[in-house]
Amino acid sequence: MQEFLKESGNLLTENIPITKELLDFAKANNYKISLKTGAYQKEPISTTRGQKYNLDLLSAVHHLYYAGLLYLADFIEMFGITKLDDLAQVFKKNGLKMLTRKEVQELYGDQIKQRAANTIDRKIEEGTRKPRKVKVPKIPKEPKAPKINATKTVREPKPKEPKQSKLYPSKIENQMRSVSVTENGQLVKNFLYNGEYLLKALKIVYRDNRELLDQILATGTVDRQFITPEVDKAFDFAVFAENLVPILLEEHQISYESLTVGEFAFDYYIPARNLVIEVTNIPEFTDNLVDNQYFKRMNKSLSEKKIKLLRFGIDDVYNKTDLVISMIEHHLGLTKNKIPARKGKIVEISAKQAREFAEANHLNGHANAQVYYGLEFDGELVQIITFAKHRYNHSGEGQGVWEVIRACSKKHCLVQGGTQKIFKHFKSQHPAVELHTYCDMNISDGNSYALVGELIEETPGDLWYIIPDKYSPVGFTRVIRNRMMKIYLHRYFEGFPKRDEPGYKEINSVEFLRQRGIFAYYGSGNLVYKL
Repeated sequence: MQEFLKESGNLLTENIPITKELLDFAKANNYKISLKTGAYQKEPISTTRGQKYNLDLLSAVHHLYYAGLLYLADFIEMFGITKLDDLAQVFKKNGLKMLTRKEVQELYGDQIKQRAANTIDRKIEEGTRKPRKVKVPKIPKEPKAPKINATKTVREPKPKEPKQSKLYPSKIENQMRSVSVTENGQLVKNFLYNGEYLLKALKIVYRDNRELLDQILATGTVDRQFITPEVDKAFDFAVFAENLVPILLEEHQISYESLTVGEFAFDYYIPARNLVIEVTNIPEFTDNLVDNQYFKRMNKSLSEKKIKLLRFGIDDVYNKTDLVISMIEHHLGLTKNKIPARKGKIVEISAKQAREFAEANHLNGHANAQVYYGLEFDGELVQIITFAKHRYNHSGEGQGVWEVIRACSKKHCLVQGGTQKIFKHFKSQHPAVELHTYCDMNISDGNSYALVGELIEETPGDLWYIIPDKYSPVGFTRVIRNRMMKIYLHRYFEGFPKRDEPGYKEINSVEFLRQRGIFAYYGSGNLVYKL
């Protein structure tokens, strides 16, 4: 075997790259390697507590792991790491993505089985496990001769031709795609950037320079002159956004663990709050990949265990980062700015004021309404609720049925009693109205509404269309179904006929969208309460 290492030394100072052959040699010869300092020797290596990992060394190990060349469980001891989960957290903190369970099984299935078998054999030798029972196969009985009915003619059934199902592949950019840095046409070695996050950062900074982005996407490289301080900041933001939940939990020293409930696996379950926090990479859950009841089943499986769910899309995290942080901190009981509604004043606000407030403080932004009420505290607007006549239900007595269009409070504020105060004011101004409000099951369990109203309905999953967008850091744009109705498609697609033009009726809009890689995404739906 080739001698890769001396008795002791340092990979960084000796400029020794981490390769599969090097690690196999080190493991076979009982070397220890520090991913913090680069030191290697045959004795355990001590490092300072809190010392950061070297990103070059860590990225090299991660590259081998992601390529299916390095089964981490066989090497963590060599790196001085106790548990595989500890190394996974190190990867995440440094912006390096872990394989999914399915991908791990595909790449390392044989090693996993072998390791499990070795563990069982070791326990049997130690006497901590009984030997496995060997099943003696049963001798099959001789089959009886079939009875033949001479008077009955058996007709061979006609073979059914298999239905040809159409495959519609996603056209969204592969989120694991990355980019390399060059200078004067030469690859810049040891450049301290993870390629996946660098590509996201470039899309954030150069979103309007599509010519440059097209060149980067076509070649997979970017010249170093474009790595500006703005790209540095965007890179740090992308790493933060992709790892938002564990970063927040660890920052506030909140314990979490993984959880499996039925068919669903969650990475961030907080036992102290009985809460699951989930960030969904939406293109993995469109209707060409999962059924439209997937997230409703997720909600039901958790609610049966009395576990709350707080679920965001990855685009929510990128587009409304501070709002997502505020909502997470609220559910963790960390909101410090508490405002008593009894000291506030109900005001009627303009549509413009409502728009500005909702765009900043509601995940779905503004929606048109007819009546706009707000709550002011010390002259500042801290909460709004907007109302309109029900879009679909026109029954009811008196003035009919009305519904809540938007309800939200200012970020990082807890308005105590504000919702009840605004509802009470609305009912005093519209006494003959039956009022319905909605609870988004992606982010709430509806318990607060259950205290003041009656549950009357659970809606189907909220429907969005996911449009590929190679210039977006998340690779797509999410559009609510109302804006993607057939009568509006001419706004998005040049040449699509308007409703009164020839050919309009013959087009199947769902088929039309699928052929262009645009698929439906169904959320968890809403609970409807009558107040």
